Amino acid sequence: MVLNPFIIRIIDYFTPNTFGDQQLIKWQSQVLSAFLLVMLIIGIFLWSFTILGISNDEFPFYILCPVLLILLFLLKKTGRIRLIVTIICSIVLLLNIPSILKTGTIYSYNLRWYIIPILFSFIFLEIKHVAVFIASILAIIYYMYKISTPEDPFIAINVQKINYLTDNIFFIIVLSVLIYIFYSSQAYLNNSLLRQKRILESQKKELTDKKETLDKLSQQLQISNEALNNYAHSAAHDLKQPMRTIVSFTELAERELKQNGPTEKVFDNLDMVKNSTKRLATTIDNFLIHAQADYKKNTIKEVYDLEISLQNVLHILSNQIEKYDAQIEFLSLPKVKANKTQIERVFSNLLSNALKFRKEEQSPFIKISGYINENNMAQIMIKDNGIGIAPEHKNQIFDRFKKIGDSKGQGIGLANCLDIINDHGGKIWVESEVGKGSAFNFTLPIG
Repeated sequence: MVLNPFIIRIIDYFTPNTFGDQQLIKWQSQVLSAFLLVMLIIGIFLWSFTILGISNDEFPFYILCPVLLILLFLLKKTGRIRLIVTIICSIVLLLNIPSILKTGTIYSYNLRWYIIPILFSFIFLEIKHVAVFIASILAIIYYMYKISTPEDPFIAINVQKINYLTDNIFFIIVLSVLIYIFYSSQAYLNNSLLRQKRILESQKKELTDKKETLDKLSQQLQISNEALNNYAHSAAHDLKQPMRTIVSFTELAERELKQNGPTEKVFDNLDMVKNSTKRLATTIDNFLIHAQADYKKNTIKEVYDLEISLQNVLHILSNQIEKYDAQIEFLSLPKVKANKTQIERVFSNLLSNALKFRKEEQSPFIKISGYINENNMAQIMIKDNGIGIAPEHKNQIFDRFKKIGDSKGQGIGLANCLDIINDHGGKIWVESEVGKGSAFNFTLPIG
């Protein structure tokens, strides 16, 4: 059914604007506005008929119509639907009593006005309020029945009073059933709409979460691409230098061989070629490490003794430890839940750096210890007596492809350590002072 735009504007005028996106309450306020307006229009017509003598209806429309108008403006001002409905139901209930007394008591057609409290309470109020109004109506009807007399002059000629009674009762019962059906179907519709709204909100949240995840992945990909691009320039430069050295000293060795044969100078040149070749191989290996998958972040983590990883790494580095006459001391280490291969990479990088950045005049001394900290995490410390790290470089050493000063590294090792520890839900940091060594700390979940 299409309503006249003028009528819609009137209904919207008396509908308060305080409900926001609460569609169910807004719908109820619009329906209530429409009902009150219909009652007002009908009341004005019936009131006019009574004044003109067309009808002898005893209902006090001269009271009801102003009350309805006041309630419409009260609804617009406050938006208190239950209060307005309670008032209109109570007023109709009370105002109808005198007209019933004047028009046949239990046989009065004005009993039909009591369908209004039933209708309004079913649609807008809770079931307990419906029960109160129905009980009140039944009490009034019972009272009218007790005081009714067969000689009531209002009863029309040749119409038995039982017809009035059954007609009124049947009318109220039928309308009550229809109202209940309407109310039940409307409640079902509202519940269905609420369920659909919850489903849509859930889907919206899921899409929002996926979008945020995609944005994060896109940002990570952009950062990774930028870092790879930076490394490509750095690697190109690092590859060119040893290749130039290899070409240059190969030519010098060739020239010396042709002129003077295998002299000491030839062997010196070949040593330079060998060293440059090693440096070139190291650069290529580091590039390949970075080109591999990002540590397979979801690799299986298991509970194991951390000393196993440390012993494996110490065995691999045994030649370097012996070469630099390094002393390694470690205390009992806790069990952790981690990926064994990745943690061995962490130990390998940190111990290799401790050996690499040693003091020339002093043998390396490295102490490894571990304990359970206040956050219930295993905290490992690798402390050395090396050259230390300047304060301005502490925040840069974990940056990927970041080379500090004249360091011979490629800026990958510590960045890899950071990625691995972060993947395990831990943290890694350094405490250091120039000339007094460094202490690298990292945390892992306990086993």
